[in-house]
Amino acid sequence: MKKVLKISLISLLSLIVLLIISLSTVVVLVFNSNLLVNVVNKKAADFITCDYHIGRIEPCFFKTFPQFSLQIEDVYLQDKLAESQQDTLLYVGNLQATVDVKRLLKDKELIVKDVLLHRLSANVFVSEQGEANYDIFALSSDTIDEEQDTTAFTMPFSIMALDKIEIKDLDVKYKDCQSAIFASLSDLDLAAKLAYGDNRLFCQLNSGSPALSFAMNDTLLLDHQPIALSLPLDIDLSAMQLHTQDLSVALGKIALLLHGNVAIDTSNQDILTDLSIQLGGPQEPISHYLQLVPAAYQSLLDGIEVDGLLGLSAKVQGTYNQTSMPLVDVLLQVDNTSFSYPDLPRVEDIKANISAHLNLNELSESSAHLEHLSLRANKSSVQASAQVNHLLTDDMKLKAKASVKADLAAWQDFLPDSIDVNGRVQANADVALKLKDLENLNNLKKIKLNADVAYQQLEVAMGDLQAQSSKGKVRVDLRQKAALPIYLELNDIQSLQVAMADTIQANIQDLDFQAQLSDVLADMEHIKAQMAMNFGKAQMAMADQIQAQAQGFHVEAAADLQGQQYDKMKVDVKLSNQSILAQVSEHKIQTQAITLDASLKQDSLHENILHRFNPQLSMYLQSATLNTSILPEEIQVADIQFSYADDNLKIQQSSVNLGNSDFHL
Repeated sequence: MKKVLKISLISLLSLIVLLIISLSTVVVLVFNSNLLVNVVNKKAADFITCDYHIGRIEPCFFKTFPQFSLQIEDVYLQDKLAESQQDTLLYVGNLQATVDVKRLLKDKELIVKDVLLHRLSANVFVSEQGEANYDIFALSSDTIDEEQDTTAFTMPFSIMALDKIEIKDLDVKYKDCQSAIFASLSDLDLAAKLAYGDNRLFCQLNSGSPALSFAMNDTLLLDHQPIALSLPLDIDLSAMQLHTQDLSVALGKIALLLHGNVAIDTSNQDILTDLSIQLGGPQEPISHYLQLVPAAYQSLLDGIEVDGLLGLSAKVQGTYNQTSMPLVDVLLQVDNTSFSYPDLPRVEDIKANISAHLNLNELSESSAHLEHLSLRANKSSVQASAQVNHLLTDDMKLKAKASVKADLAAWQDFLPDSIDVNGRVQANADVALKLKDLENLNNLKKIKLNADVAYQQLEVAMGDLQAQSSKGKVRVDLRQKAALPIYLELNDIQSLQVAMADTIQANIQDLDFQAQLSDVLADMEHIKAQMAMNFGKAQMAMADQIQAQAQGFHVEAAADLQGQQYDKMKVDVKLSNQSILAQVSEHKIQTQAITLDASLKQDSLHENILHRFNPQLSMYLQSATLNTSILPEEIQVADIQFSYADDNLKIQQSSVNLGNSDFHL
């Protein structure tokens, strides 16, 4: 940017020097065009080190009094660097300026009616050694004061105005061999208006070119893209404040709009900003952005199809100095957008609102907010929101919510061939975590997750294993402060059928299941678990040899495992059941009620296996019948109640009928 400003100022300075030289000799030469050209050429040699040529100078005063005009034609500056491989540094076909002499002499008001420059071309070149072909001015040391003038600058005119600056047909080429940069601008038109009064400067500038090209390191980044600039400025020189309303820079079909204020605090040189920025329109077609992707990178977009609307705006407020940066608020809006890529499902109806607050002075106060995200894909839909605090720090915190509705059959093509799924699911999830915890999951207690999944008509097939369930709910909960942070729950499962080829078949109705687990990723040498399961009715068959039925089943279990080999173990199981019917080949058992309470506690110091695990058991069996081919008679059990603990077996009651025989203990 500094080079561009430097080149622009030097180019403008060269034209102004020629104009001043011309004006200074007008009166002496009594407006003789040929004499003017000769004198200007002679005077210019004192300031310009390259070869130059001025075709014609035409002054006009008496016909246009009190306005004085001067027209210069065919100004040519020759490139003095052989490395640039070009002849022309600058060419101006026509330069014309008009000044109100009466107001200048009488009222000290500099009123320039117009400055017109037509048919301009410039070729700017910087060699690998840093030599520039625009370095053409000879500055004598005699013109530099030995002592710096510290007198405050005052404007010599009470009013200044430049009613019209017009540049037409400007072609510029810039090549910097040091930075490997090339740029060109063709057919640029510019119109500007300047005014000064009461220590305020007003500027209105409009310019445009149909073809801007830019390359860096032999990569073409812009190829004949249209560019336009609208620059309205209001500068208060006493307060050192700049105000702009609807400043715009358009590249291709994308415009950057800016309005607001920039001021310099003269006491400490702080820059105070209050700016609003809009990139493109509030709903700019995404295709307009894609048109700016350089040809060298177009291959990255092969196969990608994006269509929709995108809006990007920002607010910049605060102080800029060596120790402070302004606050930045950014808003990104996506609406009615679709996206597709080969081998992936097409995503449609994408809508999103994303805002970010950036505080580079205190990163912990920066944040990003996904206010809303919704999309559809493959007969499925997603809605989500999220908040990230402490943005740009190592302690970023995420809170997110998501809701998903999915038709599983529509995603079949994205699963392995060995897996078939069918059914509909609806899932809701809340998560809260620090992003750094995702890198190391050694402690699940740092992550808070709650997810609920409801399904209907679920069918899953994995090789020989098949499962079906008409309806059910699954819940997963990672609870940060709980002793057992991992929680899994299945409930409202009306029916569940499981089959493995022709070997195993099972049918469970009215199933509820809960399980809790300790943080196994943080501590694998000490695992705690709890489980509870209920079902109304269950049936199972294994081949043709085993069949079983159960009703009113309830089981609770808890385990505590410690040690590398889990040589310290404690297990508790409680079971109750209303009825069981089981048949294994020719053996059959049927019960009306059974309750079981068992536990074991491992002590590896004992060699006796019973003492090592120290089992404890109490059981109650009621109304059972047993048929077996071993005994000719049916065994009937009215009830049995016994317990076992510490090598002691205690039978509270027992009533068994074998044929015509009764046994009571």
